[in-house]
Amino acid sequence: MHWIDITSCKDCPSTKSCRMHDFEMCQLHVREDKILQNKREGKEYRIWEKGNIVSSRTLLGYDEIVYYPHGFKFPVEVGNVTSDHSHIFEPDEIFGGIRQVRKASIRELFKSQRRCARRAQKMIYSYGLSNIWEQFITLTFAPKSEENPNGINRYDAFEAKNRFDLFYRHCKRLFPNCKILAVWEYHKKKDEYGARALHFHVLASGLNFALKPHLDKDGNLAYSKNGNPLFELLSEDWPFGLTTLALLPTDGRDNNRVVNYLVKYCTKFYKADENGNICRHDETDTYGAHRYFHSRNLEAFEREVLYVPEEDIYRYVGENGYAVYKAKDNIVVFRKVDMS
Repeated sequence: MHWIDITSCKDCPSTKSCRMHDFEMCQLHVREDKILQNKREGKEYRIWEKGNIVSSRTLLGYDEIVYYPHGFKFPVEVGNVTSDHSHIFEPDEIFGGIRQVRKASIRELFKSQRRCARRAQKMIYSYGLSNIWEQFITLTFAPKSEENPNGINRYDAFEAKNRFDLFYRHCKRLFPNCKILAVWEYHKKKDEYGARALHFHVLASGLNFALKPHLDKDGNLAYSKNGNPLFELLSEDWPFGLTTLALLPTDGRDNNRVVNYLVKYCTKFYKADENGNICRHDETDTYGAHRYFHSRNLEAFEREVLYVPEEDIYRYVGENGYAVYKAKDNIVVFRKVDMS
């Protein structure tokens, strides 16, 4: 069943803000012929449906159901919508062009950063859990010196990301079908000026570089905390510093662990100092920077929005092997991992 939302509806001024329990009232005030009239006249209109389930599926067997007990509404058709930026920009008669007339508050900046972080988190989960990964690579940068002419200023985020881009192009040139998902992170240790060096964590598959063993202090093959043997890329493939490469099981059973590791580095945002002034978080880059990088050939979640009665939801998840991953008053997350 659809609910029509006409933003100019005088009989229901709360149409845009009303929630699912108000939809029945809203639909009494607007009719199907009204939306057809708005379509013909080129006016703004929206058709809404109610939902309480977001179902995500992957080819690898990671299935997730997110249940919202209070429900939500989502648009299934939107037309003739125009964006009005007149409250933000206006013509500048003295210098020409336009100038900004409204500045965002710190609260709005925080809200924007949180939205970006949540969006990045969802996409990393989507890409990370929908693909098989073979290697987990850490790329670090060495300072430039006579012994290491390929070193860089590892405290310069722009220069570090430029070198990662060269590595990405190198991978794609040698292995066109390789898959890459990467996030960047600052080292914990600061220099004398309080700056942090940058490094990258990369999930990859389809890379067949020659490797050499990564040795510990005693000269033996080193292993990760999870028991995976560690290797290094050769200098011709990564000439900018040190690397470690852990081989991952190709059945995907480590996907959830390594993806969670990536996610925690992309969800940090700006904060305010004790005086209320906005300042950069210790572990984030400049405002607007990409939080993650990925190749274009990655699979992603298949998502579907539904409305299902509560008793049917719990019966379905119980019969199909889902377990509660997170439960709050306004959201319940069920997950099922079937790697068979």
